[in-house]
Amino acid sequence: GWDTPLGSAGSRWLPGESFMINYHLLTGYFEGYEDAPFAITYTKPSGWYGHTALTQEALSPTVDRHVAASYFELADSPVIYAQADTASFTVPGARFHIGIHDESGTAKAHQLVPALRPMMEAIQDFTGDLPSKDYHFLFYFVANEHVNLFGQIGLGSALEHNHSSLYFFGQPYDTTFRNVIYIGAHEYYHTWTPLSIHSEHIDDFNFDVPNMSQHLWLYEGVTDYLAGLTISQYDLNSYTSLDIALAGAMETAKKRRPVSFTESSVDIVKANNLEWLDKILQLTNYYERGELIAFYLDAYLMERSQGRMRLQQVMQQLAQQYGHGRPFSDATFLDDLTAMTYPEVRELLARYVEGEELPPCEEYFEKMGWDYTPKGSRYPAYGDILFTVDRETDKFLVYRAKKDVLGLKKGDTILRVNGEPFVRGDDYSRLFRTVLRPEANAEITLEVNRGGETLTLTGRATRKLKVEYDRIENTANPTEEQLAFRKYFLTPSSGGGAAPDVRDSPGQQE
Repeated sequence: GWDTPLGSAGSRWLPGESFMINYHLLTGYFEGYEDAPFAITYTKPSGWYGHTALTQEALSPTVDRHVAASYFELADSPVIYAQADTASFTVPGARFHIGIHDESGTAKAHQLVPALRPMMEAIQDFTGDLPSKDYHFLFYFVANEHVNLFGQIGLGSALEHNHSSLYFFGQPYDTTFRNVIYIGAHEYYHTWTPLSIHSEHIDDFNFDVPNMSQHLWLYEGVTDYLAGLTISQYDLNSYTSLDIALAGAMETAKKRRPVSFTESSVDIVKANNLEWLDKILQLTNYYERGELIAFYLDAYLMERSQGRMRLQQVMQQLAQQYGHGRPFSDATFLDDLTAMTYPEVRELLARYVEGEELPPCEEYFEKMGWDYTPKGSRYPAYGDILFTVDRETDKFLVYRAKKDVLGLKKGDTILRVNGEPFVRGDDYSRLFRTVLRPEANAEITLEVNRGGETLTLTGRATRKLKVEYDRIENTANPTEEQLAFRKYFLTPSSGGGAAPDVRDSPGQQE
């Protein structure tokens, strides 16, 4: 509604407090005048500020004017109007602006800088040349009292634009804002594709009769993959890393109806009442299966080229060859992509993009020393045990211990595992796996502190637990080849160049 806090077309209205506006809700154009300039004049309360990438001018303390060169630029530039709360930071050659409105008044713009600055430094290093060098992150946080059945619509979502991205979240639950890094990287990578690298159907988009491209797998799947890869390669402080993202993609992609990505992509905007719900349910498939395609292609290229080619370099080449105002041909793109890589890639694209198959990612999980465990599998365990961390001592505390054979109790502090100190540090992940991912019937000895008393607990892994979601974890005893493959795959290659030390990289002989 226009005077209620309900969202509509990516917009939100709280009269007297804030407005979040995507201009396609409010504005249109006369046929033939879509390239004419637009000027929007706002009358606002004193102290309000329009967070937007548009050029704006303060005509008075209560009147602003925003200017766009065309309807496309207007529709490409959302705005949040509220009391001013801004921050900014720079990376070499680029400036980034943060504008937020939190309905509860809790979150502040400056709190997001420690999360977003390292993210953009990593993306700059990864891309070699940032596609957008004056960019705005716009965040809108909804108060808990407005999160009802209808108020939840769209929460946790974001929209990408050439010079900004808009985020619509519930109340922040972590003052480090680690949760924004993955989605923030995803939205910024959209400035690579589809906002820069895209087909003729996107380049000259028809708002009245939309004609969608065949390559949503590129626009969403590759974009999502690059976000996860960047987080893992640059060790960003995010809740979501590449292995977690790929495990989630594996779990959900297997549930989707098999479709040709090129055919279904074109059809996605041709809605009718009978098909629309199915299309909404299938839409995430472009993220999930698309991400798996991107991972498989990246690993294949690294192996095939002995480390000289990655998907990163292919994207860099695509940006140089196509970019703004130079769209690729929708019909020939897969052939053009093959010409940049190896002839065998065409068969892979035919099977996994034009066809309906899921790529066999497990092949490369194994080569990387990653154990993939599907949901529903059973694994040996000492019990249903969950740990938390004492941040002052970096020691692990038992948070949950159900049906365990060791006699653990909530609140126990783990001192030693098989005689080795158990604290967060260089080797804790190996010991952590010893406790939570044992071999069947493996024996373990734990030394714990319980109420000031030191106890020694022993037991064998005789329980069987059910995996609640797909998992990817490091192999317990990886080979030298697996360690080399994983290290090479997760080592940053600055600026889109060849990865370091190609002579020692794993791969096939050419």
